[in-house]
Amino acid sequence: MNNYNGITETSVTEGARRATGVTDVSTQKTDVPDSEVRVPIKRPRHTENYKQEVVAHVSELREAGGEIGSYLRTKGLYFSTVKKWENKLKNRQICFSN
Repeated sequence: MNNYNGITETSVTEGARRATGVTDVSTQKTDVPDSEVRVPIKRPRHTENYKQEVVAHVSELREAGGEIGSYLRTKGLYFSTVKKWENKLKNRQICFSN
């Protein structure tokens, strides 16, 4: 404990040199709540109709030898996502046909 001009200070690293960035534990404010507003991340929800349209367009591009990657970039989608949609649509059609 140090007493400078009537102010008492307690330091965890008293008598030793502190590393850069180490703050005094007694002066840290822990009772102040975080005032930053956190915005929840909303994941995109795609309708079944939208998924069918994208899968159909990608199938057309695949047959024509088109630019599938550039189309998916404009839509903000990954090929793996479209492939999953395609597999689900195929499985659904197989189930309904039997």
